Amino acid sequence: MEIEIFNKDDREMKFMIKGVSVPLVNALRRIFISEI
Repeated sequence: MEIEIFNKDDREMKFMIKGVSVPLVNALRRIFISEI
């Protein structure tokens, strides 16, 4: 797995995840949204 962070501040973070399956990334996305 490779994570590249493009931008990060107090409210927002933009990043790219490479080398993992789409279902795993989707699960991470759902976890991030539920933490808001």
